[in-house]
Amino acid sequence: MNFIFANSMNNNMRELSKKNSTLLFILLTGVLLVIAFISYNKIRQFNKSVDWVMHTNVVKDNIVELRSIIKDAESGQRGYLITNDSVFLLPNIGAEQTSNLVFAKLDSLFSDNTEQQENLKKLKTLFDERYLLLNKTLKSFKNYQSTNLPIDSLLLNSKNKMDGVRIQIAFMLQTENTLLEQRLQVKDRSATVTPIFLLLLFLFSIVALTLFFFRLQKETSVRVSTEKLVEVEAETRKKIEASEAKFRNLILQAPVAISTYLGPSFIVETVNNAALEIGGKPYDQVINKPMFDIWPELEDGLKTIYNEVFTTGEPFLINEIPVQFKRTGKPDTAYFNFVFQPLRDLDNKISGIILLAMEVTESVNARKIIEASEQRLSDERMVLYNSFMNAPAAIAILKGDTHIYEFANDEYERFTERKIIIGKTVQELFPELEQQGLIDILKNVFSTGEPFIANEYPVELI
Repeated sequence: MNFIFANSMNNNMRELSKKNSTLLFILLTGVLLVIAFISYNKIRQFNKSVDWVMHTNVVKDNIVELRSIIKDAESGQRGYLITNDSVFLLPNIGAEQTSNLVFAKLDSLFSDNTEQQENLKKLKTLFDERYLLLNKTLKSFKNYQSTNLPIDSLLLNSKNKMDGVRIQIAFMLQTENTLLEQRLQVKDRSATVTPIFLLLLFLFSIVALTLFFFRLQKETSVRVSTEKLVEVEAETRKKIEASEAKFRNLILQAPVAISTYLGPSFIVETVNNAALEIGGKPYDQVINKPMFDIWPELEDGLKTIYNEVFTTGEPFLINEIPVQFKRTGKPDTAYFNFVFQPLRDLDNKISGIILLAMEVTESVNARKIIEASEQRLSDERMVLYNSFMNAPAAIAILKGDTHIYEFANDEYERFTERKIIIGKTVQELFPELEQQGLIDILKNVFSTGEPFIANEYPVELI
């Protein structure tokens, strides 16, 4: 009877112990799940706060990019107005289209911020007005003589619009900085709280694993770690492949000639349509073939540069280099701007070369024609100057409505018995002519364009 009772008590104790163990397991598992759930939410909050911080920085970068684009365009206009050199207009080419792309990005980024959406609309309006004034100023300048600038009111209006752009950009950056401060505070709070919950999760995991499923959890951890490693490797591989595909598409769609060459033999790996058009050969005759097997006539002029960049890893830039090669079946001289950039692999070793090329043959030939024309004009002016200086008649050239002396030959000085000072006016050197009506005659000729011819006209010089 006592044995049966003891056995019953033993069973009851075992059952109670089993129940207690089960309850403890359930309790620990429940606590673990609660902490895990809270930790998961905290991690999500932290990741979200990081995303918002990154989002704000991206917005700021795009706003700053807009400011750089419009400043470059304005600087280019200023340089062109001062020097009349169209090289300064290069930043203006495509500036408006680039700005529109950045505005489109910002519009997408501001989808959750109505205030910044309104600010963006105002900035877009200011940009459109500024580009309109910029184009109008350039057109106005081209319609004037090259020594004259557009009217002051147009330039002043342009300055006011640019000031408005700067103020609006500064306001938007300030708004983003305020948002960035708030989001950094949220991120910092999440960064402080999240490790605490992760630590609690870790401690309860250790307790649960030690009491019940140490071996099983160890195996599970190994399996999970392996799966994560495989996922990370797969994700990394996808990113690399996507990056390479994006790079190739960028090259193929670029408006300038871009090609990549692999190894010391410079095998053509990638070439876009612009490069094919310059080279004058179809794609299947170029791809996966050595560069100087395709265009052997270029070896003497360019192979040294290719080898230097491939060996040293230093980029090389050269402008308006003359290149002779056969594009139409006969030797052809063309001019190019080249940028040679070393191509590196994942181990940062040089694997090839990226070449950016822009043909500038037309502009070089045009400049040569202009230079020859200017030289010819200069020679003609010199001939005319010598003719005037040696002429047996008194000749003087006056400029402007105040009749400033620009030229006077020796016969003119002998005739007037005065030393003519270039830059002085007729009235300053001959004040007695005003009372005789000659100054009025000069003014009338200048304003009407009608010549004045008189024979034996009396003039009294003091």
